[in-house]
Amino acid sequence: MLIAHLPAGYILGTFARNRWPGRSGIMAAALLGSVVPDLDMVYFHFVDGGRTHHHAYVTHWPLFWAAVGLVALSVAKWRDPRYLAPVGAFFAAAMIHMILDSVASPIMWLMPFDRRALELVTVPAM
Repeated sequence: MLIAHLPAGYILGTFARNRWPGRSGIMAAALLGSVVPDLDMVYFHFVDGGRTHHHAYVTHWPLFWAAVGLVALSVAKWRDPRYLAPVGAFFAAAMIHMILDSVASPIMWLMPFDRRALELVTVPAM
């Protein structure tokens, strides 16, 4: 989680901070958004007992992040446009998390409509 996702959030946050200077919270939002999908690991280890792969949980459904992101961006634009950049950075980082996970671990991109998982490379568990 921290080896790939947090640096990706940092790169996105740096890009966003340079693109929208003066907007506070962009870096924090990007860093948080890059790791928040893996908060399901708490449930995975302490409640589920490892019976279900944590990529099957709703926090690893890209359509979930896209839908919540669209709602959050709409609310931010309506309430205070100053929050558009940090909210956008948060949800962009969450989607980058999904893309990075898809490289070597199955992600169900069309869940809840389709349970097929896609990955670029299959890495055997050893």
